Amino acid sequence: MKSIQSSVALTHMSLSIVLRDTKILLRFLFVQAISMIVLLLAVGVVGYGLYALGYFKTIDFQAEDPFLNLDRTLTVAALLGMYVVGVFVHNFSKAYISTFALAAIRNTKTSFSEVHRHVLQNVKGLSQFILMSATLGVFLRLLEDRLPWVGRIATYVVQGAWNLATVFAVVNIVDGQAKTGVEATKKSVQQLTAAFGENITVRIGLGVITGIFFITWLIVVVIGLPILLIVYLGNLLIGGGVALVGVIMLVIALFIISVLESVLNVMLYEYTRNGNETIAMEKELFKQMISTKKARSVFSHQ
Repeated sequence: MKSIQSSVALTHMSLSIVLRDTKILLRFLFVQAISMIVLLLAVGVVGYGLYALGYFKTIDFQAEDPFLNLDRTLTVAALLGMYVVGVFVHNFSKAYISTFALAAIRNTKTSFSEVHRHVLQNVKGLSQFILMSATLGVFLRLLEDRLPWVGRIATYVVQGAWNLATVFAVVNIVDGQAKTGVEATKKSVQQLTAAFGENITVRIGLGVITGIFFITWLIVVVIGLPILLIVYLGNLLIGGGVALVGVIMLVIALFIISVLESVLNVMLYEYTRNGNETIAMEKELFKQMISTKKARSVFSHQ
């Protein structure tokens, strides 16, 4: 019962942070945009390399299996290369986002350049942890390639356990609590077990809420409402326009939820270190914010 109450309080506090510091949405969006650009550049480089090696010349679209004659070694190497790049980009973007979230939680003003310098100062520990994650991932995917069924089960179980065990690893590094990847992993496991109930409750709860919201919005707004408009109004353009607006709003909502999830992860990290002091501190900051807004509202009408 205590873990549920703490989980609700942590989620509420995380939402208040997102509402209190609206700039965090723009900062997160900027980091995600840069990450996407880097990934697209990596795809372009890999694609050009494969093209230069004549990889795509073996594709025969008239054959029953157009990709039968593709070089298997190059295929596996390209996929693994993209996976490693993806791991690096994901964890570095997570480092930037975690640093922004820590600053927001602790009510500390910071600029992107300061966050950038801070992340670069911890690049050694981040690189070690990312290398550990990438090595494990590559091994599991090679196992899956050689032994499909066994490898798939091993990837699901081991990768899931690793992701859960290292959920606070990046935060520990950027917060200066760990200098190496191994140390960050150990601390993450300790912190996860210290507040296991809150961690599981929060993550499952947010996952269920997100899933219900996504399915409901998709069925009602993106599919159902446009179909009703097309059937009753007979106007395909209006129905298509409503569906497009629904998709855009869904993407925006999912982005906001991902921001909330990132802040919540850092809030859980703070909770594992400070316990209920974290909740009490955030409640006080939230009260101060509301009081300030009320004061501004009063004086603006005078």
